Amino acid sequence: RAQSDLLPYCQKNEIATMTYSPLAAGFLTGKYAVGQEFPKGTRFDISPAHADLYFNEQNFSIIQNLRDFSHETDISMPRLAMSWVLQRPDVSSVLVGARTTAHLDNAIQAIKQPLNDNLIQRMNSWLRA
Repeated sequence: RAQSDLLPYCQKNEIATMTYSPLAAGFLTGKYAVGQEFPKGTRFDISPAHADLYFNEQNFSIIQNLRDFSHETDISMPRLAMSWVLQRPDVSSVLVGARTTAHLDNAIQAIKQPLNDNLIQRMNSWLRA
């Protein structure tokens, strides 16, 4: 796993990392649900080949945590997810794909208004659960 093995190795050895798909091809936006068809025009509708990487019980549990956290903090799910990736100390750069200016605005807002350490730690805890 990149998060538990590769990224810490790179950080320790001062190897820069560039991650991509910080919203997991839209999965972390909350638009997908267990047992439902992919919404028309979404990335997984157009190209479902790698859906099996994301669509599992553990990841849908993370989505529910993210949704609940979004309601609690009044911060959108995409912004929470983007901020979490951008604030990782073991990530040097993030390749952000944007099909609309709103997608780009989300990334810019995540950079300009980082989450506090307590919020990041709560999000990190979901991955250890």
